[in-house]
Amino acid sequence: MTNEDDPLLDTSVSVLTSYNGESGLENQPQQVEQEHDDHLSRGESASKASLKQTSINIAKNCIGTGTLALPYASSQGGFVFSIIGLALIAQWNIYSVDRLIKCELLMQKMAIVPLTTEIAPSSSANTTPKRHHHRSNSSKQPHIFENTNNHTTQMNVNEKEHIRNQKQICPKGTTTFGKVAFYSFGSWGLNCLDLIMVLLFIGVLLSCFVLITELLEAAHFTSGSYALDTLMISVIIIILSSVPDLSVLHVLSAAGILAVIIAFIVILSYGILEYGLIGFTDIQWGNLWPHSVTGISNWFGVAVFSFAIVPITFNIQDSMTNPDQMSSATKTALRFVFVLYIIVGNGTAIIFAPGNKYYFEGQVLAHLPSSWISTLVRFAMALTTIATTPFLVIPCGEVVTSKLGLGIHPSRAWSIATRATLCMISAMVSVLIPDFVSVVKFLGCCAVSMVGFVFPPLFHIVLSRKSKKGAPANKGTLAELMEKGAFQTRHGNESDHVDDHDTITNLKTNYQNGHMTAVVILTNSDYERMTDVVMLTISIAVTVITSYLSLLDGKIPIDS
Repeated sequence: MTNEDDPLLDTSVSVLTSYNGESGLENQPQQVEQEHDDHLSRGESASKASLKQTSINIAKNCIGTGTLALPYASSQGGFVFSIIGLALIAQWNIYSVDRLIKCELLMQKMAIVPLTTEIAPSSSANTTPKRHHHRSNSSKQPHIFENTNNHTTQMNVNEKEHIRNQKQICPKGTTTFGKVAFYSFGSWGLNCLDLIMVLLFIGVLLSCFVLITELLEAAHFTSGSYALDTLMISVIIIILSSVPDLSVLHVLSAAGILAVIIAFIVILSYGILEYGLIGFTDIQWGNLWPHSVTGISNWFGVAVFSFAIVPITFNIQDSMTNPDQMSSATKTALRFVFVLYIIVGNGTAIIFAPGNKYYFEGQVLAHLPSSWISTLVRFAMALTTIATTPFLVIPCGEVVTSKLGLGIHPSRAWSIATRATLCMISAMVSVLIPDFVSVVKFLGCCAVSMVGFVFPPLFHIVLSRKSKKGAPANKGTLAELMEKGAFQTRHGNESDHVDDHDTITNLKTNYQNGHMTAVVILTNSDYERMTDVVMLTISIAVTVITSYLSLLDGKIPIDS
């Protein structure tokens, strides 16, 4: 039996449906003394995934309903620009996932990961924190607190005292992503993340309502009234979101990827039979690049929405046998998804080009003719989307009830009332939205870009600075530092520990030979900090500009 309190990670058609499904709203009470071990042993559940299985899971989470808008995105951005852009978006997601993982490592080094409840005063300053072998650091990562065990222990105690004194106690049941936000900016950081995630959930709910209504109307399964159709769909979703047993929904939701694959097989087959491959031979130079800035933002929104893996980084990492391989799994999965998106995005848009003059409008299923197989595909896609939507409603409702002060385990009546309210609000707003693609591109430009591209480098910058406060420094002359086997590079009042043997050996040789009188070293943390600042600046600018442009009705030419 599968209950609504079971993990939802592997059941989503779209990447965004599984956020907060597992670790986000922890359903089992934990003892204070076990919380650290439980947090660091998240992957020690009955179902563990290998590197290969995790890569497949990530790819499956990416391939959702957002892919239906990829041909539109390709025609908006241009075919060459789209290929280059998809590669950059994939790499951007890989970078963001890496930064979130490093944020968790920084919290471990600061000894603040387990602080989700009241802390008992430490009885001894010489107690060494536990080490967990499957959370070991990469050799390329800076060693922040590695000089002596005594000093490391003292720093851990000081950090705990500082957090206790400042009452920086993370609320129980907070997601790992939420903890990163909390220990970066405190309560307002956590509330800001929760607010954006709720808005993102509601936005995805809107897209589901619009898509379901479009598909059922095209399949001639309609009452004739758009508003009445939306109301009936919302009632069905409310009922499905309220049942205690979600076994059937798990099965139907898992079939969503199959429905997407079949949909593209049908649409590509129809396009080839109708137009052949003429579109590939008639491509002009102007079809390879975007014609307007608005076109770029439209492409960006769909592409970001289709790749959005960052919000569920920790959920997926929870399910891994070896969580340290999350970055490798992400790289493998997103490179495969990148190739697949080129095929379904550019391929579909080019094949249908003779019929629309290289301007693919709307989601792909709208281009299928009226036939029994087209009706079957549309109905199947609508059914799987309906089955997936409760996995958005449930976690979103729990976040809302928690913020309303009802706790993470409210009464069933409150839970059902909250879910019903969310569904009804989404249904009413969806009536005002013109089409599915409009929702997807705005969500990608705004909410997904904010969570996936802006927050990771921002949190990493803040946690990196906090982790260095009070870090031990080796003082002395250059020669004395070299004799100690360590070297410090100064940045104001901060210092980064360098213990690379080859680097120190070269320093000694150059110094002893009189080839230098002063040394400046950029450590890995320095490069990461500079990269984070650059990426944060780009992310904020792109998010603001594309979000604004996606709301414009007119087009802004490239040369304006």
